[in-house]
Amino acid sequence: MTEPSPPKDHSGYWKTWWRDSARKLRWKSFGSVKKLSRKKAYDAYTRWLAEEFYANLAVSDPSTTMTVRSLVARYQAHADAYYLDRDGKPTGEARNIAYATKHLAAEYPDHAAHTIGLKEMRAVRDKMIAADLCRNVINQRINKTRRMFRWAAGQDLIPDGEWMKLAHLEPLPPGRSKAKESEPVLPVPQAHIDKVLAELPGTHAAMVQVQLLTAMRPGELCAMRGVDIQQSGDIWWYTPVSHKTAWRGKAREIAVGPQARAILADWLCPGYLWKPTRKAAVQQHITSNAYLWAIYRACDRAKVDRWSPGQLRHNALTAIRREAGLEAAQAVGGHAKADTTEIYAERNKELAAEIARRVG
Repeated sequence: MTEPSPPKDHSGYWKTWWRDSARKLRWKSFGSVKKLSRKKAYDAYTRWLAEEFYANLAVSDPSTTMTVRSLVARYQAHADAYYLDRDGKPTGEARNIAYATKHLAAEYPDHAAHTIGLKEMRAVRDKMIAADLCRNVINQRINKTRRMFRWAAGQDLIPDGEWMKLAHLEPLPPGRSKAKESEPVLPVPQAHIDKVLAELPGTHAAMVQVQLLTAMRPGELCAMRGVDIQQSGDIWWYTPVSHKTAWRGKAREIAVGPQARAILADWLCPGYLWKPTRKAAVQQHITSNAYLWAIYRACDRAKVDRWSPGQLRHNALTAIRREAGLEAAQAVGGHAKADTTEIYAERNKELAAEIARRVG
């Protein structure tokens, strides 16, 4: 069996051809050239490859050889269906996988997937370096690409081959490669925060203040719901349904102190607290990206260097560490290692509550 070719204009229709196991010529149409652009036809082709053509094929059929292009499409379909938030939408991880695997698909689209080895992956990595990606991002994308091959083998989509050697590809070490180093994430000068707060609308200004007082991650902040906040006692506890380590089965409890509670009082409701200001907005709550761009625009209006919500978390944790030490910052920020989380869970919760009383 051969793999269907990319769609081409044939008699006014986007069509693909392939030969089945009996060497019989087959074809499929994706629509009229007048109604579909080349890009839309190609997108439909890649979805069809992933969701239908390869859906029932495995390496048990020796006549089947999956190309890199098809493997990437099949893995992306898996990622879009697997990495979902509580609203049923693909998470940032699904997008990250798309960014990571596109390099390999661009460099070796028609190569048999199981023949991709160390030589090819090093060439892909060199392309990433030439594209001016930083070392950490390159290492992360290579790891996600290797994970794609392991997943494919587990699904019986590719046979043993050169891809198995990818486990021996060492990550780029700091300071010993041509890849640039990422800039450190630094706290924002308080004077810049004050200027930007004056330029932000009420909802976004409140979000900035709450984040500074609680050290939440931007995603945790944006997804706040009243139903997820335990509003009893002098310290409230916010338990995000989705958070960075939820997939590991780890709970995340965020202490909300008196100052943060006073700000939240104007926004409390059972549902999402931070609703989009535009009436035509599709999202149920302000997204991390919308929050980021609101701050960027306010920075431009305030004529200060742009800073991100992630830096506010550094501001908060830096202040907490200065006030109460490293362990306190780890407790509030949810940074405890997996092997010590179970031992110190209650201790960290009480420590976070104490810091919230004093700082938040």
